Parts: sequence; C-alpha cells; structure tokens
Amino acid sequence: MVPTRRELVWLLASWFAWAFVALHLHGPHGSLFGYTDHLSHTGMARVFLMRGFDIYRQPGNALCARPPTPAAAAWAERGGCRPAEVCDVRDALDAPGACVAWQEFPHPYPPGAVLSAVPEALVARAGKLSPRALGSLVIVKYLLTAHLLVWAVFRVLFDGRRRDARGLVGGRGWEGKSAWLRWGVFAIVYVEIMKWSLVGFYDPLAIFPIFLGVYFLRERRFADAFVALSASLFLHFRALWYLPLLGAATLGLLERRAWAGAERARTLVKVILGVAMTGASLYAFSLLRSALTEFPDVNPVLWKHYPLNQRAMLDLAVPCALVMLYLASGRHWLLCVTIAWQLFVVVHTPQTMDWHTLFLLPLLGVATLERGNGPMLAAVVVLAVETVVVFVEMKVAFPLPGHIITGILDEWGPWLGR
Repeated sequence: MVPTRRELVWLLASWFAWAFVALHLHGPHGSLFGYTDHLSHTGMARVFLMRGFDIYRQPGNALCARPPTPAAAAWAERGGCRPAEVCDVRDALDAPGACVAWQEFPHPYPPGAVLSAVPEALVARAGKLSPRALGSLVIVKYLLTAHLLVWAVFRVLFDGRRRDARGLVGGRGWEGKSAWLRWGVFAIVYVEIMKWSLVGFYDPLAIFPIFLGVYFLRERRFADAFVALSASLFLHFRALWYLPLLGAATLGLLERRAWAGAERARTLVKVILGVAMTGASLYAFSLLRSALTEFPDVNPVLWKHYPLNQRAMLDLAVPCALVMLYLASGRHWLLCVTIAWQLFVVVHTPQTMDWHTLFLLPLLGVATLERGNGPMLAAVVVLAVETVVVFVEMKVAFPLPGHIITGILDEWGPWLGR
C-alpha cells in the first residue's frame, strides 16, 4: 500500500493549500473556532517529559506549578489561554507557560498521543515561538497526518481500480456505483477530515492505522495488521471501538503459516511491538479508568442515565438492531461484531462530542472485508444514525460544508496581524 506518484503530488498540493489556510486564521491559538486542544497536547507532553506516567495518576492542576512565574503567565495571556488552562511546567529556565485543558482530570489520552506531541513540546520549551506560531505549527502537522488518513480512506473505500480482496471474505464495497457518487462521497469525507484537523484534533493520526489494519487484514498480512491496530490503540483510546479487528488479526496470527518460512523472525518482532504498544495503552487506561467516568455526561444514550424507552435510546437501538440482524443473517460476522462492540462502548462513554464521529469512518472500511454491497449500506446506516443521535453536543457532527466555510470566512486574516 504505497501512494502512486499522482496521488503523492495531489496529497502534497492539498496539504500546502490547507496549510496556507491555517497560517491565515487570525485567532491567537492558530486553530479554527479558537480551540486549544492542540496546545493542550503540547503542554501535557512537556509535563510527561518531567513526570512520566504521573499524568495518568494525578489531575493536571496537581502537576502544574502554582502560582505561575511571570514568564509563564505572560505567555499564556498572549496566547489567549483560559485562566483554568494555564500551566507552569518549569521544565527549563524562564520556560514559557503552557495551555493544558481539563486540568481537573488526569490526562485522558494514551502514551502514543503524548509521544507524538514531544517534537512540538521541545520547540515550545525553547520559548522561541509565540503561542500563535506554535499553534499554527501544530495545526500544519495535524493537516499532514490528516492527508495520510485521506489517502488511506481513498485506497480502502473509493479506489475503483483496486484489485479484488484476498482477505477474509473479499469484496470492494462500492461495486456498481457510478464514479460521480464515489467522488462525491469522498469529497464530503475529505472536507470533514480537514475541518476537524483545522480545529485542532489529532484524531486522524490514530484513525489512519485502523485503515491500514483493514487493508492488511484483507491481504492476510496478519502480523502487519496486528501492529497497525495496536498503534491506533497506542495513539487514541477511542480505537477501543475496533478491538474485534485486533482480535481478527490475533486469530490470523494463530494460523500455522503465519509463522512459516523466513518471515518467522519478522513476525515475532511485529508481535512484540504490537503487544508492547497495546500493553502500554491498557496500563494507562487502567490508571485513569475511574477518572474517565467523571467527565461531563453529555451522551444522550448513556446507559446508566437513560432507560430503554427513552427517545434517543430507541432512535439508536431500533435501526442498529435491524442492521445487525441483517448482517447476522448474511453471516457478515466481523462487521456485525464490530458494530455491536462499538455500540456497547459508546453507551458506556459519558462524553460524546461531535468530532468523535471521525472514528466511525473505519466501520466503512470493515464493510469492505465482507461480501457484496449490503454490508457497506449497513455501515452507512449505522454511521448516519450515530451521527444524528449520539454525537450532537455541538450540533455540527453531520458532515455538511457550511460549518467549515463560514468558519474560515469569519476567521480569515493576516497571520502577523493579531
């Protein structure tokens, strides 16, 4: 799975175009709509370099020095950091401050997310960049990883030229659909991924290896799939939605031929790497599991607060149950089990925000591992239902272009102006 020269040129041109947009947003954080999550990841990476796994044992406000030094306070004020998010890391002499969100909780992201932010954390600690420039640097990086996801989505879901799958059961997903429909859907997905990257969410970095895992499952490269899916869990806890895929890769590894021949040593190295990433993530998750349940309850289908006869619960349960009955009747077991598990995790998650819908995209990838077009339609139904019913905190989850267009127009301005 390597990009062609034409794909590479298109991806680079698209990245440069969106980077130009990012550098001309006039807000103090460098992000669309003024979000600070990208700066928060940078700040917490600086804390991690000093305190290690304490970030999962203690809330952020216990790891930030109080009161902040004048240099740290001034940095935060220039960056428009909210008072509750100001963090004095004190990891260097006259170190600039940092913005760390949700300081009343331990850090709710796995070690891979922290490590991915270490390069910009080192830049921030040097104190050579303004908050605005640092934020723009991180957003441009997020846009680069977003294009990796766009390429993977295209290859797995929309590339009509790809070969028939040699994977679990095969199928191409969009067979029989006209080209304009395929490209139209791809354009919607593309804009949605760019929107949330401009806002400052790193989620595409963690979703990309899930699509790689789907591709490797289809190619029966189970060791590679195991590493890719472990990497997604290492980068984001929301990858727990796709544990059945990790189970499928593990079952594939148990086949005798997976360890046959000259590839045995490489397979062993890949398995060790995957186990190490999964183990580190699950260890971090175990440290903060109770804290995760204390996040604000905004999930309209949270099982402990809403009975089965509540409207939102029925809106979710009825169509999804019909979809799973259809999948079970057709013996599309991998997609059926993945949807069932993903729904189980969602109804036990207190906080469901609009950008979380990006993690629904891999369901479409899983559908390509099944026979025919029915599973793809089933996955689309589940994605649409969850988007409308579950992820509605800000009412911008459904992939329509107006939100990003008006946002860019409202926040367009010279980079050095404000």
